[in-house]
Amino acid sequence: MKPRTARRQKAFAAARTGSAARAALGLAIRVLRRASIYRRLLFSFMSVAVVTTLAIGVIATRASERAINRNISNSTMLTLRNVAETIDMKLEAYELLAAQVAGNEQVQSLLQSCADLTAASAVAAAGSASPAEGAAPAPSGTTSAETYQAAKRRIGLILNRAAASLPTVSSIEIVTPYDEFVQLGVSGQATGAN
Repeated sequence: MKPRTARRQKAFAAARTGSAARAALGLAIRVLRRASIYRRLLFSFMSVAVVTTLAIGVIATRASERAINRNISNSTMLTLRNVAETIDMKLEAYELLAAQVAGNEQVQSLLQSCADLTAASAVAAAGSASPAEGAAPAPSGTTSAETYQAAKRRIGLILNRAAASLPTVSSIEIVTPYDEFVQLGVSGQATGAN
């Protein structure tokens, strides 16, 4: 066996036993020792260029990754602040609208009238001929059901005027234990989501 072949076999045997990097480095050094000076210099310059390029690439990649993560975090926080401000403005407008409807004396009196008429009809249905205490009597010539429907219609029209003050509102409803009062259009038809 030639000495060169024996060295190669030793190098491959060392690679199989777990010291592959050491064996590869030893093999590379032996090959370079036998190469001409031109090839050695070329290999050295190429190695320096490749190692430097790889190092710069790794450093630049990590720096850009941190910068991108920082920009994404800043952008996300800015978006969340904008969304929170928009929600706050819309909620404030809805709160003002709810206060406007709840504080409307005409709505309050019409709701009380409807409650009284409901209580009076419940008492009448139970068999008592006397109106409930505090119940508003029906105007002469109309039944309590007609009076109730007229009050309900007036509440719906008031809700329609209130909804017109805020363009993002599709409908307003007042829900009581005895009925739902929905926003009505000028034609008397329920508008918005029912």
